[in-house]
Amino acid sequence: MVTLTINGISVTVPKGTTILTAAESIGIDIPTLCYDKDLSIVGASRMCVVEVEGARNLVAACSTPVAEGMKVETESERVVKARKTIHFVMQKFMRAVIGTNSVDHCART
Repeated sequence: MVTLTINGISVTVPKGTTILTAAESIGIDIPTLCYDKDLSIVGASRMCVVEVEGARNLVAACSTPVAEGMKVETESERVVKARKTIHFVMQKFMRAVIGTNSVDHCART
């Protein structure tokens, strides 16, 4: 078992659990776009980025396994800004490629 902290809440989960699954287990919702529990994990959209203390870059919660003592923030200023940028880029893509102005119907929030 691995114990970590997400948004100040301690959680213990089995080794190999992703940050996304650990967060869900304590009622913290992390938005996703490309994640589907029944498919291979890719982390391509980066919509599920979170901040891990000590990590240089934001990490994809859907593909990053938890580690003992890890401290995760899911709504830091850096994370929120990154998600807004990703959402903006996806909206531009959707508008250009399939003619809709919103990715909201595609994202799980």
